[in-house]
Order: sequence, then structure tokens, then C-alpha cells
Amino acid sequence: MIEYRLTKKGKIVIVILCTFIVLFIYSGISFNKNYAPQYYDYSKSDTNEQQVILQVPPPIKVEEEELWEKLKIAVYFEADITSFDQQYYEVLNIFSDTALKNDRLKIQIEGNSATLFPTSQKHKSINYTLSLLRAQAVADYLKSKGISSERLILIGNGSDKPLKDNLSPEERKFNRRVDIFFVNKTKGMP
Repeated sequence: MIEYRLTKKGKIVIVILCTFIVLFIYSGISFNKNYAPQYYDYSKSDTNEQQVILQVPPPIKVEEEELWEKLKIAVYFEADITSFDQQYYEVLNIFSDTALKNDRLKIQIEGNSATLFPTSQKHKSINYTLSLLRAQAVADYLKSKGISSERLILIGNGSDKPLKDNLSPEERKFNRRVDIFFVNKTKGMP
């Protein structure tokens, strides 16, 4: 059995990326509350002092929903296993903390699997069940962190959405995953 684990450097990169995204989203809010820049009107010819303009131009707003739509986390699994390794706890904790602060967003959890026999009806059925159980494992972890089950959308894709071909063990390990991302409930969600 091939074992796939994130290196320490990989974990750090994922944590830094998630932290950067969260800080980027909240930075506009915190800077607007505490800092009001002053602008000088250089078109006036005051000899002693420039006159301060108190009107601050409106900040450029980035739609928060667009940023959340780009945030996606993947949890990888061993072959034929529905539990994930502890190395993903830190990233899922950051994701759940962010989710608790934004309770208007739903969370879509898509389980995936890999198979050598994508056309076999027996293997399709097994892979759909396996992928749904993997999604349920991640959902259970998020629920243990305080996220309401009403916000979670679980989907079992089976082997229908591979990232890579299933021809080699190295390629299949990328397909045994659960993708977790935010969904804006105002955009077509119940």
C-alpha cells in the first residue's frame, strides 16, 4: 500500500495559504474601522499649510462571496479507507473557525474515490458509497467543531470527478479525496 502524507513544509504552506485568505478577507473590515487616511488638496495654493480634505474616497470593495467561492480545501484518503489522518486537523480547524464566523454560507463536502474499473456497475456502486462515507467523515469532524448540520451539503461523486487518470497508484491517490468549499446560499441554494 502506498502511503501519502503531507510533508511538514506542505502543511505549513496550506496553513499559511488559509491564514492569508482569512486575513485578506477581514483586513478591509479592520482597517476601515481603525484607520482613516487623510488626503491633501494640492490644487489650492495655501502658503502656510495644505488644507486637509476630510472626505475619504470610498474603498474599493471586493465581493466577499467571490473570495469564498475560491477557497477550497482537499483532504486525501488511503485506499478503501473512510477515515482521514490527523495531519488534516489543523487545516480543518482553520476552515471551521472561518465557517463559524460566516454562518450565512453553506459548506459543500464532495467525496471522491479512485478505481481501476470505472465502467463496472459493482465498482461504481462501491465507489459512490465509499465517497459518501468519506464526505460524512469530514462532515462529522466539522460538526464536532460546532458547525450546524443544516449548513452541510454532502455529495458522493464516486470516481466521476478524478483529478488525474486512475492508471497508476500515484495518480489514484490524488483522486481519493474530499473537497470542502463554501457555497453562497443566496446563489441558487435552498
